[in-house]
Amino acid sequence: MARRRVIRSPDDLVTERDLQSQVEAILKANGWRYFHGWSSQHSAAGYPDIVAIRPPRLCFLELKREGQKPRPEQQAWLDDINALGLDQVEDYVVYPSGIAKVQDILA
Repeated sequence: MARRRVIRSPDDLVTERDLQSQVEAILKANGWRYFHGWSSQHSAAGYPDIVAIRPPRLCFLELKREGQKPRPEQQAWLDDINALGLDQVEDYVVYPSGIAKVQDILA
């Protein structure tokens, strides 16, 4: 079954854009290929912010500011990804305070 983790603790100062930059730097440093859509206007509602692959793993990452929860459309995508039941497919909700944990997960 896909693994879901909520990575979170208080850290209200980091914007989602800052978080995206940090996550992308971690992905690059660890040899992941990833995609982040330039604009969500032309994407399906709620589609995860980043999709990353480094065989045998495929990760879907929803980035959130501290204290925010995924919107219903976002949660529906994460639920469907999780329902695939594949060990190689992972979905995460990433918060700024969880960046050290993200580093460990994506290493």
